[in-house]
Amino acid sequence: MMILPRRGSDRVPDSVVLVIFVVAASLGTVFAKDTAFVEVVLFESSPNGDYTTYTTGLQGRFSKAGATISAEGEIVQGGSMTTQNSPQSQTPGFPSQLPDFSSSTP
Repeated sequence: MMILPRRGSDRVPDSVVLVIFVVAASLGTVFAKDTAFVEVVLFESSPNGDYTTYTTGLQGRFSKAGATISAEGEIVQGGSMTTQNSPQSQTPGFPSQLPDFSSSTP
């Protein structure tokens, strides 16, 4: 396969390419304010001390109903309340150790 150089008349003017680039960059800035990117990393440990990581990327759009400020937090795996009260929840490394609200009085 032979690739031939383009002739001058077939080229798109540089000013048109620049305008397209500026418009695309502007739209990216506008849409970036409404888009959320979250990377979830799961660390799975083995008995010998090694660990494997699994990464999942999530993308979503912010609701127009709330404030548009930055936020920080953790994603925690939680189970049912019966799981919380089981002996398994007391083992080290078990991620779903949440308080038991079932016995609280109103």
